[in-house]
Amino acid sequence: MLVVNNLSPTPAYVLRNDGTGAFRRELTDRLPASIRNRAYFTVELVDVDGDGRLDVLLGGHEWEGASTIVLIDPGTGDFAAATPRVIPPVPGEGVVLDFAATGGAADRILWVLRTSGGDGTFYASRTIQRVPWPSMIGSTIVTERPAPWFQWIIPTIVNGRRQIASDDATVSLVVPVNP
Repeated sequence: MLVVNNLSPTPAYVLRNDGTGAFRRELTDRLPASIRNRAYFTVELVDVDGDGRLDVLLGGHEWEGASTIVLIDPGTGDFAAATPRVIPPVPGEGVVLDFAATGGAADRILWVLRTSGGDGTFYASRTIQRVPWPSMIGSTIVTERPAPWFQWIIPTIVNGRRQIASDDATVSLVVPVNP
C-alpha cells in the first residue's frame, strides 16, 4: 500500500502486509529522494503509460515545493531512480486534491482536481485540469471561484456519455471526457 504522510520526512512510502493483516513500513525507500520534506497529501496508482504496470501520481501543496508529478514504474516497482515528470501547475490553484485517468495507452488523459492555495486564498475554489499523456500540456477545464471544494473526482458514464464527476451527489459538476 502506498500512503502519503506530510508529517514524515519521507512523505510517501510503502506499507507492506506481513501476511497476518498487519502493515509494516518498508525500510527501503522506493521513491525519489527529491520528494523528501515536501507537502504531499495525494497519491494515486494508475497505469499512466499503458505498459500494464502501476505508475505513481503525487500531488500536494505546489506553492510549498511539492510539484505535482508522475513517476513511471521502471518495471521493478522501485521508483527511487525514476525521473519525475511534472504536471504543469495552475496559477492560484496550488492544492492538488485528487487524480483520475481515462482512455487507453494511445489516448490517456490525466485529470487533476485542484483548489486554491498559494495566492492568499486556501480551499476557496474548485478546478479540474486535463493533462494528455505523454505531452503533459495541461488545460484548465473548470475553474469556479469562489466555490466550495470537494474531495474526489471519478470517471463515470451517464446516459451513455463519458464524464468526470464529483463523488458527492450534491456537487453538480460534470465534465465531458471528450470536450
